[in-house]
Amino acid sequence: MKKLIWAVMAAAALTSTGFAQGTTYNYTGLGSNLNDGLMDGDGFTTGPGLTTFSFNVTDTTTISNFNYVSLKNLSHTWAADLKFQLTHVGSGKTVVFLSDLGGAGDFGGNYNIDDISVNSLIGNYPSSSVIPNGTYHAETFDGLTNFNVFDGMSVAGTWKLDVYDQAGEDIGALGGWGFTINDGVYNPQPDPQAVPEPAEWAGMAVLGLGLAGIAVRRRRLA
Repeated sequence: MKKLIWAVMAAAALTSTGFAQGTTYNYTGLGSNLNDGLMDGDGFTTGPGLTTFSFNVTDTTTISNFNYVSLKNLSHTWAADLKFQLTHVGSGKTVVFLSDLGGAGDFGGNYNIDDISVNSLIGNYPSSSVIPNGTYHAETFDGLTNFNVFDGMSVAGTWKLDVYDQAGEDIGALGGWGFTINDGVYNPQPDPQAVPEPAEWAGMAVLGLGLAGIAVRRRRLA
């Protein structure tokens, strides 16, 4: 009888559910050459050059965690000239996620900007040196920043990336851009090591006793 009850409990435990990570979504847009900073006739910068990129998202997924912004094939001499700002147009929520960093170094490749990376673009990058491709923390000259402002809202709508070139002469381009989010929806998955809740133990015990009763009855009939 004990063996029968434990077999029932083991079978029920195998049907208990654990949780898997939520689904990740990627959204991408096109790039172009970046407008240079505005200069007067004497060679002094009079204002930033602005290049705006945008795309529309029709999904209605709720953002549980805004993971990172991807900057594809970004090139620009004197990286510290640039400022990047992401905006969800419908809600007006916005964040400057990269600005005045990289020193005299050059952007040249693919960069992901998130709010958990331990890598920083603050550094003494020599002139004409290429900043290594990779993932860096969202940051401005004033300190770390993050994308928490977008968490909890629907991803649907128009997303705009503004790139400001805050000085003249140095130029560059952006091949493409996008961002990645997670919806935080946890889908039940079988977990063979799950421990049954107390109510489940009671149900399994009743089931085990019922099966044990059937076994005893069959033995008596035999």
